[in-house]
Amino acid sequence: MEMTFFKTELVCRWCNRSGTAWIPSRLGDRGATYKVGDCYGDDIAAVDFEDTSLVVREPAPDEPVRVLMWWGCEHCGRSNFIEGVFAKQCVQALEPVELDEQLLQRVHYISSLLREVVEDLIGEPVYSDSGLKPDWLPKLRAALAAGRRWGEIR
Repeated sequence: MEMTFFKTELVCRWCNRSGTAWIPSRLGDRGATYKVGDCYGDDIAAVDFEDTSLVVREPAPDEPVRVLMWWGCEHCGRSNFIEGVFAKQCVQALEPVELDEQLLQRVHYISSLLREVVEDLIGEPVYSDSGLKPDWLPKLRAALAAGRRWGEIR
């Protein structure tokens, strides 16, 4: 399976420079690149969001799907969070965000490519021998409420 990329212009939160953001994803299997406004049709199935992510909550019918993803700055190399918004088989938005409780209330999925970030924040693996631990999300919420932030971990 080839990686899918989403592409947009963003400002890095670390070096404050504008540049092209290449957002990697395991959504889809054509190795395509999509920008805001592009429609991906049958390349990305609805089930792909759940299959390639940690599920925060299921989207309601007809609600845009919101996914926390990341991108690396082409200038300083540091990583930044981004929220991808998808509706009607199209890319609706790619917006820079911070990982905080407000974001967790809004997003449906956290990309599996961010698993290590979540594990660093909660201080333990999100998976056990029997699968995804049921307490990973409450532990992430508790870590954020306690003031843990991703930028402090790096």
